[in-house]
Amino acid sequence: MRKLPTSIQILGNAITVEHVDNMSLVGDRYGDWNISKNLIRVQSTGFEVPNDVCFAAFQHEVVHAILDFTGHSELSADESFVERLGQAFNHAEQSRKYAQN
Repeated sequence: MRKLPTSIQILGNAITVEHVDNMSLVGDRYGDWNISKNLIRVQSTGFEVPNDVCFAAFQHEVVHAILDFTGHSELSADESFVERLGQAFNHAEQSRKYAQN
């Protein structure tokens, strides 16, 4: 089973990833990104939310962080654009195949 990370780095910026048990109880949000704290909060896996939803939310928030750190805050503010990229990254992650040596 895949696990959500507790930290990542993007372009040398250390980002804490906080797993929140009740994130989905606050509206339909499963994650958020706080650039001033370098913090991604994401719904914990297994808390009445399918794991795929949690991982998709994580990828969505990573896209926000990438866009903000690369000077594209206007694109980061476009939720539809971020969602499409997040879904694309999530699908790429889920569909990885490795050669067996």
